[in-house]
Amino acid sequence: MSAIGLRGHQPRVRRFVGAVAPADAAAAVVRRDAPQPTSWLQIRNEEAAGGNQLRVYFLEADFTANANFIVIEPASEYEGPAEVKEFWVRSVGGAIADAVAVFYMRRG
Repeated sequence: MSAIGLRGHQPRVRRFVGAVAPADAAAAVVRRDAPQPTSWLQIRNEEAAGGNQLRVYFLEADFTANANFIVIEPASEYEGPAEVKEFWVRSVGGAIADAVAVFYMRRG
């Protein structure tokens, strides 16, 4: 990690729901309130074990084509470096009422 990455980050938390069949990409997008991309991202599927999976797409075209996604199992999370401003979600099997994303923004 670079020296700037060691300075810390400003977290931005977004709670969202995952629909099985969102009306369109605009209904499925999760954004944060800052203009710069993140440096780190956490997405947590807070469904109870045995609940529904969450598909995460990092491009709108992938969401539309239902391709190139990661799957977050119930009661688990994705965490890692990601320079994103937004992502799209779709639930598998049923609506997901509780999901959370933590966007870590670089300072300065």
